[in-house]
Amino acid sequence: LVIDYQRRLQPDEWDQRQELLSLNRLRLAKMLTLWHGFVLNRELSDLREFVRSVSAETPVLLINQAEHPLALDDYAFGEWYSGFRGFLSEMHGGRITVLDVHDQFAMHELGDAHHLTLSGAERLQPMIYEALRPVLERR
Repeated sequence: LVIDYQRRLQPDEWDQRQELLSLNRLRLAKMLTLWHGFVLNRELSDLREFVRSVSAETPVLLINQAEHPLALDDYAFGEWYSGFRGFLSEMHGGRITVLDVHDQFAMHELGDAHHLTLSGAERLQPMIYEALRPVLERR
């Protein structure tokens, strides 16, 4: 599985292949976060503002999506990602639920860095349901 993943998604000539450019640029950007602490960027500021601006009666579910174990190996142990997960956990509580499944899926459950295979999606669906159950049962 490791060789298949690298051959498909990170071949030597990935920069020559249009379909792999954005995926590998994102991979490299995530690797660069190893040398930087957490910084609240525009997207995360917008997420925080969205959560604050939604009606106080509106429940919010945030999902830190599953990532391929090989992709996580590149950056998940760094300070930025640790800070990002801390940012998410600070938002958790009250009407805001955070479902963090970033490291809960096996290689065969992801087709690339972050897209689930059918078996991965079938496993994620009950997790989402369980996260939503308290909200659904109150209504």
